[in-house]
Amino acid sequence: MFDYDLNDDQRELGATARRVFEQAGGLALARELFETRAYFSRALWRTMIELDWAGLAVPEAYGGSGGGILDLYAVCLESGRAVVSSPLIPSSVVAAHVLVGAAEGNQRVAELLGRLASGASIVAPALLEPGGVWDERGVETRLERSGGTAKVTGTKVLVPFADVADRLLATVRDRDGVSIVLVDPAATGVSITPTDNLASLPLCAVVMEGVEVDELVGRAGGGWPQLAPALARGAVLRAAETAGAGERILEMTVEYAKSRQQFGKAVGSYQAVQYLCTDIGIASHLTDLLARRAAWLIDTGRPHQRAAAAAKLHASRAAAHMTQRAHEVFAGLAFMMEHDLHLFTRHAKHWEHDLGDVRHHGEELVEALQREFVDGSQR
Repeated sequence: MFDYDLNDDQRELGATARRVFEQAGGLALARELFETRAYFSRALWRTMIELDWAGLAVPEAYGGSGGGILDLYAVCLESGRAVVSSPLIPSSVVAAHVLVGAAEGNQRVAELLGRLASGASIVAPALLEPGGVWDERGVETRLERSGGTAKVTGTKVLVPFADVADRLLATVRDRDGVSIVLVDPAATGVSITPTDNLASLPLCAVVMEGVEVDELVGRAGGGWPQLAPALARGAVLRAAETAGAGERILEMTVEYAKSRQQFGKAVGSYQAVQYLCTDIGIASHLTDLLARRAAWLIDTGRPHQRAAAAAKLHASRAAAHMTQRAHEVFAGLAFMMEHDLHLFTRHAKHWEHDLGDVRHHGEELVEALQREFVDGSQR
């Protein structure tokens, strides 16, 4: 019997996160950012840095707090409830974990990791390409070596926070296979264009034309083994945000169903509406259970790839399912810009596909099960 529940410190961290997000404005802030196309609140991110959340999962040796994914899980549940956009998952989790694996013996990477942990730097993972494939098969960006220099050419899409990042963490393909490089966004040959999107999130297209890079991050050709565990961590925390959003969506929907009168009584008294609310609750709760188990496996050093894939697979489905059910209860009201549900719907569409969609994590889950069936191994 395993206990996946948050401990007292993690629950207190979650309570603190809820207060911080509410004091920053909560859904009113999310609405303001959406309407002004401001993408994210720098003031709120500074507060998160002051609370040491940027370095929460970074080892103490590199200036972090040495916390685990369950610590960040408590924060991400609350950021999902408030539909907060921040560099926490892409920079402080995905990029940070890759850098941790390459920092030993590499002073330049170790220094960048220290700046990331302190909040002084943002490192944006530049991974997805126009083909939309979230694994090494989709890496077409080229790394060419000639005369002692290495140059990168290719296009990355939906890169989070690229226009405010100090470095881009990019996957490239060379003669050794898939590797990882750090790219200076201000370098000659780099073009960054913000991408208009449904949720007004800070997503960019990055075009690199013969951009010089200094060195690889980690081993040549070993990029995907370095990146896969980082992506799993990010996917689990994105699932946590989805679960947190589901909790808030359920509260909003039930409150409306209890107060909205139709044919002389509350619409929530009709069994069909109750079923819709129940669907939201089940989807949110199951997402939380699967993601919390995956986070626990990561923190305890157990094989976790299958659990992480299952969590994000369900979360991607739940992101669409929960918002659809809520819209059915609210009917036309929630399509009005004045209503808050559309903020969740817009973010949920990004969460559904970010860090691997249903198809990607379904394939990951099948491959993990095949490995276990054939040779009894897990990862």
